[in-house]
Amino acid sequence: MIRCIKQPTSSVLKVFLLGCSLLLLPCSPALAQGCTQAEIKTNIARFNDINNTTAKEAIVQCGPKSVYLLIEALKTDKSAAVREGAAVALWSIGEEADQAVPWLIKALRNDESATVRAKASAALGLMGEASFDILPPLNLAIIAGDS
Repeated sequence: MIRCIKQPTSSVLKVFLLGCSLLLLPCSPALAQGCTQAEIKTNIARFNDINNTTAKEAIVQCGPKSVYLLIEALKTDKSAAVREGAAVALWSIGEEADQAVPWLIKALRNDESATVRAKASAALGLMGEASFDILPPLNLAIIAGDS
């Protein structure tokens, strides 16, 4: 028995390593937070508290899984703080959220909140090729605004 402890067999070592790896699983943000639709919706609702960075981080960890619900929040939520949080989360997800480009453009053009428009503009800058189509009209709008 003492000899076994000094020289563990490969099966003992495998069980030990498996046990250690299972202890680390809750440390993974995506696994700890979960990425179900219900959890994503709950975190989006927490955007009402602008200082709630935990909710935004959890959504960003979910990546593309959260994009559809973020678009819905950007389009339909009555709270400017939630729409702003959705734009920031899309901004943080970046090119993986490129299907949000048309909705970010609409927010940029039509949202009543200047902060939401600013965040939508910043998010568009990180969408890569998907946002290239917006550049000519955006430039014309800037030029027309300066006149």
